[in-house]
Amino acid sequence: MDRKPESEIESSIISEQAKTNKSINLFYLQPSSKTSPREISKSRIFLPCYKVILPLSISTSFLLDIFLASCKKQKFLISNQTPNSIIATQILASTIRNLFTCVLPISEDKKAKISSIVRIDVKVNEKNCARVVTIKGIHGFPNRICQVIQTFKKLLEKVDIEYFNENKEDNDYVLFNFQTVFYQVSRILSNTESPAGKIFLSFTEEFLKKYSDVHLAAQNTRAMMTFIKNSIDGINNIIGKNLLSHSRVAIEKFVFTKIFPHIKKIYCEKKSEITTRLHQKKQENLIKTDDELMRQLGIKSKFCIADVNNPYFSAIESLNSLDKHNCPIDKINCILESITHMKTTIIDYWHGREELEAMDDQLPVIIFIVFKTSLCTFPAQIDFMLDYSRVNAGMDNENRLLINYDAAVSFILSDM
Repeated sequence: MDRKPESEIESSIISEQAKTNKSINLFYLQPSSKTSPREISKSRIFLPCYKVILPLSISTSFLLDIFLASCKKQKFLISNQTPNSIIATQILASTIRNLFTCVLPISEDKKAKISSIVRIDVKVNEKNCARVVTIKGIHGFPNRICQVIQTFKKLLEKVDIEYFNENKEDNDYVLFNFQTVFYQVSRILSNTESPAGKIFLSFTEEFLKKYSDVHLAAQNTRAMMTFIKNSIDGINNIIGKNLLSHSRVAIEKFVFTKIFPHIKKIYCEKKSEITTRLHQKKQENLIKTDDELMRQLGIKSKFCIADVNNPYFSAIESLNSLDKHNCPIDKINCILESITHMKTTIIDYWHGREELEAMDDQLPVIIFIVFKTSLCTFPAQIDFMLDYSRVNAGMDNENRLLINYDAAVSFILSDM
């Protein structure tokens, strides 16, 4: 099946901090016109396939949990699971009807039992900072696979749609977009007379008191981030049921807006030695041209683009913009944006004939981009995002990506 280019689905992407649709954007994938004759001959109809694009705030683990619940309800058993995908199988006793409705030809050893197989994949759309969920039938009965998909859809829509239907006669209820929710969160948490406002005030006072010693706090930043996460969860439990959509993301953004200046001091203290050494390394290599640096890093010649002024400029600027944000999700979006710019630079330069896809090819370029960034707090920023991705479930992809940038800093310090 052909993958739609990002430009075609961009309008349906829901970005966390950008304008969002009031309901989840759902649609079925249609069969590809380029399906081979051999594939067509093996099946009388196409197996169901479903795709949905969601905000980055909806974690991978949450989506996989919904799929697991859907499979359990439809009596599908899990046969294989990875951090980003699940394959589920249903084995049924054969009937005359089943033999005629099964999509694939039935071998002799499957006449006693016939399996239906469905798979979910959750990927990150780096350009639009969103999660792309695809559920597709691999083998078996379309009606059985559809039941899993429909159950998944209902569970996914339950938060927004069912709540809205139950409260549609209440004039005070509005299905908020992110901007509206953030305003409401700001208003509630700024009011020290409200229960949530009192809790937030108590949290900020405790946080500043508990981590007032910057040097001491820098020795255990993971515990600090866990404390912040648990506090945000507690506030969300109080006001989230009234705001519903985007509530936790809005609360997180508001909280970090208030306390990040102090958090930044702690992480800068923690990474002060590395920051100093990184600056020294940059000074030592200052006289080298971009071409010399890229060749020193072992970047393949087709990715050096030496005849371009300021190569990978957009990707570098995305990293430089990290300091403009307080919320960790916004910072991670900058990293994802940098990766996208890095890849599109090569696509544009070679007019689509070359792509920067293999990780072995990407890492030297990432090191070059990190070396060229002018953000002096970069090591501290990466360490902050790493801790955030470790204490929040469902951010395995983001964590692996951040590890590459942390490794880039280590390489510059030890091998340049």
